[in-house]
Amino acid sequence: MNAIKLKTSSLLNQNCWALILLVFSINFAYAQKYKPRTKYYIGGGLEAYSSGNSHGALFSPYINLTAGRSSFNAGPVFQKRSMEINGGKLAFSYNLSGSKKNIAEEESEGDFVNTRPSILQLNFFGFTQYLHNSLLSLSASKIEEKAALENGINWNHTRLSTAEAGVGFELYVRITKRVSWKSYAGGAVYYHLNFQQGMYHERNCLSLLLGTGIHICPL
Repeated sequence: MNAIKLKTSSLLNQNCWALILLVFSINFAYAQKYKPRTKYYIGGGLEAYSSGNSHGALFSPYINLTAGRSSFNAGPVFQKRSMEINGGKLAFSYNLSGSKKNIAEEESEGDFVNTRPSILQLNFFGFTQYLHNSLLSLSASKIEEKAALENGINWNHTRLSTAEAGVGFELYVRITKRVSWKSYAGGAVYYHLNFQQGMYHERNCLSLLLGTGIHICPL
């Protein structure tokens, strides 16, 4: 009798687990069928920015890839002082404004999501960049000349390779349906790879990052 009860209990347990697996399988298949597909859109823009890395004003035309709330930028870096392309920049941003429900609904309808910013849009961003053999800015060169007159170094021709990374917040203001003006502020840390001994400026330091630019949404 006990053997029959154990066998019956075992069969019930097996059937129970089979039923649970079946329910989860159906739910998963349903969710996959009706889950909004993530769509990617390509845009672009141009930004001007500066930090305390001693290289002065920098410009970066970039290509933008947007998927949902997340965006990725990549582009070369152009230095104003040398009038040369000296490096590259990668950036990531995440849209902090708007409703997740609205984004999901728009995405399911195939509309552009986060590619046409609201009138005002707030993003969190992070970036990293590398500058290769870039001149010091004019103001940085003058500071070095005043601080170290006796070393005989021509700071106007001094070139440094610099790695930098930082985070901050950016605000988008929509100008037209496809064009937005953006401005951002944040903190960054830089490191001069080929630091000149005796410089007044530090080899690595925290600095303030400020920037502005024009963002173009996908056509």
